[in-house]
Amino acid sequence: MRLPHARVSELLLLQRQARPGIGELGLRGDVLRSGGLQESDVTIVTRPATEMAAAVVRGDADAIAMWEPESQNAVVALGADAVIFQDNKVYRELYSIYSTTDVMQDPRRRVELVEFVRALLVSVEAVRKDPQRYFPLFSKVTGHPVPQIARSWEHHAWPVNHPADLLDKLVDEDVWIAARQQRAPRSRAELAGYIDTSILAEAHKPRP
Repeated sequence: MRLPHARVSELLLLQRQARPGIGELGLRGDVLRSGGLQESDVTIVTRPATEMAAAVVRGDADAIAMWEPESQNAVVALGADAVIFQDNKVYRELYSIYSTTDVMQDPRRRVELVEFVRALLVSVEAVRKDPQRYFPLFSKVTGHPVPQIARSWEHHAWPVNHPADLLDKLVDEDVWIAARQQRAPRSRAELAGYIDTSILAEAHKPRP
């Protein structure tokens, strides 16, 4: 969340005009709670995703809860007036690879999945070493201009690992998600069953 104020309080909080997703709602809620607030303490206003930075600059809203590059667009436009509230211990976006037990238990398909992850490790390392080389490709795929990608690149990381606190985060977040889905939260043991570390471990090993 990027705010043109020094505190998370008495805000007009900007979100996308479309119905926000779980990640966006989680970001908004976690950051507000870190400032001792609830969503009822702020006023939510909406704009299309590509117009959110401009709305903050105009003063239509005080804050933007949005992924890159629109957040960085707001920072650039606000200049010295921008204040960034970024704390990965409060909120961070983790992107995962999902598969099924059918794939995991099929010898041929499991090998294919390991090979995919192995190729991903190679590709990520290449991007880490020379990200600018791949900006034109990212621009072509995402539709964002290369300068915009370059400005927001610092906010991304490519660890390709299993965070030590992953299960803790899943437990905490499922309580929040379950309330919105009107169901009981899943148990820690059940959530642990969704995490598999064996594929990545195999991908790190040399080929037989």
